Amino acid sequence: MARRRPTQGPAASRVRESEGPEPRTFRSSDGLAILVGKSGAGNDHLTWRLARPHDLWLHAQGIPGSHVLVRLAKGKQTPPRTLCEAAQLAAYYSRARGQVKVPVDYVLRKFLRKPKAAAPGAALLSREKTITVRPEANLVRRLHAAEDTLHAEE
Repeated sequence: MARRRPTQGPAASRVRESEGPEPRTFRSSDGLAILVGKSGAGNDHLTWRLARPHDLWLHAQGIPGSHVLVRLAKGKQTPPRTLCEAAQLAAYYSRARGQVKVPVDYVLRKFLRKPKAAAPGAALLSREKTITVRPEANLVRRLHAAEDTLHAEE
């Protein structure tokens, strides 16, 4: 007698645990979406599942913290103001939040790779550049409010 596969019920519509939590979302002053991971699993989900090869990826240099992703159209450059804002978010959502100056590495997603058997959130970079910024809570609130306003208008 053949066994029937159970039909997919409500459990199938839930987000798979391997995908991790949805990232925080912000809107840059230039109108670009900025996504920020919430945990190691969230960073993995953001970097390895949501990111496209031409998106800009940022992380506080040598300090545990969130992965940050700027959504870019293919072939487009990141505006300098958006780069600075995304770097400030990477600094703010890291353990270096209280420091005056935080170095933040940035690179296109296509220049990242995941080390074998690495912990969630680990990434190896090549061709990275570094920007030094000051983490600012006011900027975080302003960019988050801009995202909330955008959603309210939709």
